[in-house]
Amino acid sequence: MREPAGYRETIEGLEISYPGQLMFTVAEAAKICGCSKDTIRRRVPMQPSIHRINRHELARFLCGRS
Repeated sequence: MREPAGYRETIEGLEISYPGQLMFTVAEAAKICGCSKDTIRRRVPMQPSIHRINRHELARFLCGRS
């Protein structure tokens, strides 16, 4: 699977802005992405047992948005 354009830069940006944070709540991800929590729940894969989104999935979502 190929990395989306800008993926590595987005990962680095998340690491700089949120050092050491590997998982984000739906509310945190929505704020970072500038969209609703419902959009995040529908479009970003999350860990089902803890309802958290890992940094890599969030970066993929951010890179795929236009």
